[in-house]
Amino acid sequence: MERLQTLLAEYISAHNTYFSRHEWTKAFATLPYPLYWNKVYDIAKTLSNSKTVLEIGAGFGFVSSIFAYHGFKQIIAFERDSEICKIGNELLTEIFGISSCIRSELYGMQNIKTDILVLVNCSYADNCKNKQEYMSKLVSYYEKAEYPDLYILEVIDSSYSEKDDCFPEFIRLSRHDIEQMFPNCIISSWPTYQYPINKKSKTLYLIEKS
Repeated sequence: MERLQTLLAEYISAHNTYFSRHEWTKAFATLPYPLYWNKVYDIAKTLSNSKTVLEIGAGFGFVSSIFAYHGFKQIIAFERDSEICKIGNELLTEIFGISSCIRSELYGMQNIKTDILVLVNCSYADNCKNKQEYMSKLVSYYEKAEYPDLYILEVIDSSYSEKDDCFPEFIRLSRHDIEQMFPNCIISSWPTYQYPINKKSKTLYLIEKS
């Protein structure tokens, strides 16, 4: 883990003009790394790198880099911001020799069969107006990926009760909500952010096909 963190931190330092406009990237320039990132790393290192990975909301590729570091060759990721996508692909190419695995587009209803579906550090609640629509959308990603073996999903936790226009109440989900969404799966969870220590509360779920 430390080796990958060093590679990323050195890359960010060398290309600071790219990253300085995005305050949140500072979390990857120094230790400790965000807890969700560390947890995804721990999960990925136990998996066969012959599996396919689909990441929704890839950002600069910091999570995709975990899978690249562990030798995964089949990685497809989506990032709506074209500038961020370009920088993320450059990072993955320069450090790992992986070319253009991040697509500069909004993930919609593309049918892409995958073994591992990843949606972390972003809500992806576009066009949802209520909790049921949001829950249905998260499930639809799982269905469109043809029911992957693993769904690594981080959500705003229902324990977060502060008024926050960026994270409306309807996208704040409890474990019960997740269990309703995936009734036939094995579900593990870890808190990744906790208000008021952090600006919000989040939980990462590992949803495994039983």
